[in-house]
Amino acid sequence: MSVITQAMGVSFVILLVGLILLASNWISDRFDAPVLSRRVAGALGGFVFLLVILTLEVAVAVSLSVLIAAAIALIQPYWASCAGALAAVGVERFRLIRHYVWEDNWVIVASALGVMILLR
Repeated sequence: MSVITQAMGVSFVILLVGLILLASNWISDRFDAPVLSRRVAGALGGFVFLLVILTLEVAVAVSLSVLIAAAIALIQPYWASCAGALAAVGVERFRLIRHYVWEDNWVIVASALGVMILLR
C-alpha cells in the first residue's frame, strides 16, 4: 500500500474514534445510562480496531494503536492534571514570555488550563 493510502486510513480511523467519543457522550447525556455509553464505545472501538488490523500495514496499525492508547490514558482526569502540572512547570522553568511590568503567573496558569482542557 502506498503512503497516501496509509495516511488516509489513519485519518479515517482518527475520525471514527472522534465520532465514537461523540456518540458515547451523546448517549450518556441523553439517556443517563453510563453502562450503555460504555458498551457502545467499547463495541464501536473494537470494530475500529479490527478495521485497523485488517486494512493497514503492521507498523502503521501498531503505532496507531499505541497513539490511541496514550490518548485514552491522558483523557483520564488524573493524567490530564499531571500533564497540566508538567506544562506549568515547563513554562515556569523556561519562561517562554517575560514581562518586566507585570507578573507572568497568568501564563503559567493559562498553559496548565490549556493542556487540561485539550486533554478532557
